[in-house]
Amino acid sequence: MDRKVIEQRLADYLESYRQEDKQAWLSLFSDNVVFEDPVGKPEIVGIQAMSDFWDKGHNGMLTLEPTPAKRMIVCGNEAILVFTMKVRMQDGSGFNIHPVDHFVFDESGKVSRLRAFWDEPGVEAVQAG
Repeated sequence: MDRKVIEQRLADYLESYRQEDKQAWLSLFSDNVVFEDPVGKPEIVGIQAMSDFWDKGHNGMLTLEPTPAKRMIVCGNEAILVFTMKVRMQDGSGFNIHPVDHFVFDESGKVSRLRAFWDEPGVEAVQAG
C-alpha cells in the first residue's frame, strides 16, 4: 500500500474527529474492523459496534478534539499515529489522552484493525477555565 495513501487516511482519521463527522470516520474502517481502546479492553468488532462507540463519545456531554499528528510511522500496510486527544466537558474541564494508535490496513485501504495504546497514569486532568 502506498505510504501517501496511508498518511492521508491517518490525517482523515484525525480530521473526522475535529469536524465531528461520524460518516467520514466510519468510512475509514472495513465492515469487520476490530478495535481495542485501550488495548486490553474488550474488542469492538464490526462497523455497527464502531458506530455505537462513536455515539458514546459524542453524546453532547463532551467534546473530543485531536491535536495534529505528532508522528506518523508507516511500514507496509501498517502505521503508528501519535497524537493527543483533548476530551472536554461543557465547562472546559476534562483530560488529555496521549495515545499511540496502531492501524492495520486491508487491500482496499480500509482500517481492518486499530489498537489504541494509552493508560491511566498518562492521562492528564485539565481544570475548567
